Amino acid sequence: MILDDNDGLTKPSNNSRSSILNHLDMEQYLGRYAGLMLYLKEMDEGIYAKLCAVRAKTVAQTHSL
Repeated sequence: MILDDNDGLTKPSNNSRSSILNHLDMEQYLGRYAGLMLYLKEMDEGIYAKLCAVRAKTVAQTHSL
């Protein structure tokens, strides 16, 4: 969807490492949900904690590539 088929990463060449592509489009897309996240944080801390855990897991997986 937003990340296309490359998961938002450049393909490493020879001895180089993967790098993150420009994420401005994704930031603008996800920015639509900022108010909802603030509401969720205030109204249902349990679900907000689960959401944060999923995000942390995804970030950890991305950085382990």
